[in-house]
Amino acid sequence: MQGKFANSNGIRSERPVHHDGENGDEVQGSERQVSDGHRGEYTRDDEGGYEDTSHGHAVANSSWEVKKERSDNHGNCSDQDPLAESISALQAAQDALEKEVLKYKEIIGDASGDDAVLDTHPGSNDVEQNLQETCSEQFPSGEGVQSFPCVVQSEVVEIANRDVETELEYLFMQKIEAEVEHLAISTTVQKLKLAAVDQITILKEQKALASDQTQILDKLGNMGNKAATHKKASEKLEKFCDDVASADETLRLRKKVRKYTSYFLVQLLTLLVIVGVFLLQSPSNYGGVVPT
Repeated sequence: MQGKFANSNGIRSERPVHHDGENGDEVQGSERQVSDGHRGEYTRDDEGGYEDTSHGHAVANSSWEVKKERSDNHGNCSDQDPLAESISALQAAQDALEKEVLKYKEIIGDASGDDAVLDTHPGSNDVEQNLQETCSEQFPSGEGVQSFPCVVQSEVVEIANRDVETELEYLFMQKIEAEVEHLAISTTVQKLKLAAVDQITILKEQKALASDQTQILDKLGNMGNKAATHKKASEKLEKFCDDVASADETLRLRKKVRKYTSYFLVQLLTLLVIVGVFLLQSPSNYGGVVPT
């Protein structure tokens, strides 16, 4: 039987793997375990190999295409010697992985951090052990096995670092979203507080205005009562004035009557005196002449 092996940089290397029975099942199980352990980074193509869907592997892919063209030129020789083909494929993959690791170390700036990330990655030890078992089964002569753990370690370190970077980016985005949400909530709460304070102030002003209006209405009621009282008093005063005026008129008439009455009495008395005097004088004159 022939199998397909995929490294972590998305390089597909086809090589015949002769196995049977138990060894075939173990190899397929280990390959399935590797592909399932990093399902988020690789996709299976139409030919049955594995292909990396992440960015930043153009160099590794181009180097592998050159190697593949060379291997195609040698056609029959590769088919006749599958072990040599697999070793050359592993060497090409190792070169590409070394380039990727160097780039990553230049970005990180600390090579010692790779071991720490490797230790913290939960599935790195299992993946390395499974790949070592697969390599030992596929290379019974021991050729290429010595360099394969370094390649696996570099692959695992790169995968672990990529996972850590992805997780850090995700956490950073969550932190930014939380800060933005907190800022929005704080702004909204502040606006609500200001609106509540404004509403409380408006309610207080309305309450004070209502109290003032009530006091004004009370004052208007009192003023109405006072106006009614003053009106009654003015009516009484007007009536009293009318009575006084009528009394004055009556008194004036009485004075006139008295005056005219006194004038009449004086004239009457004067007339009586004159008449009396005349009468007294008349008989005396008549009595002096005696007829004979």
